[in-house]
Amino acid sequence: MTEIVFRVVKQGQFKDSIDAVFLGTDQRNRNQCYAHMGQHSEGDYNYFLQETRPATPEEYRDLLHELKSIGYNDLKILKRLIKK
Repeated sequence: MTEIVFRVVKQGQFKDSIDAVFLGTDQRNRNQCYAHMGQHSEGDYNYFLQETRPATPEEYRDLLHELKSIGYNDLKILKRLIKK
């Protein structure tokens, strides 16, 4: 099972873009993430916590569809970002 949280960027160049954040930080406090633009990347846990907000199901619907279309069929969507 792959645990993710969908987040919306609150401001800046990527304002209103949706990120799928995979739970589980590495030793640098970073999470793997996925977005329409750029696809797989990584981001700082504190950035996601402070500079984004939870996305609604309507907001993340298209990104969820994209993730499923590339093989993520075991997703467990959580409502809040937690550190693992």
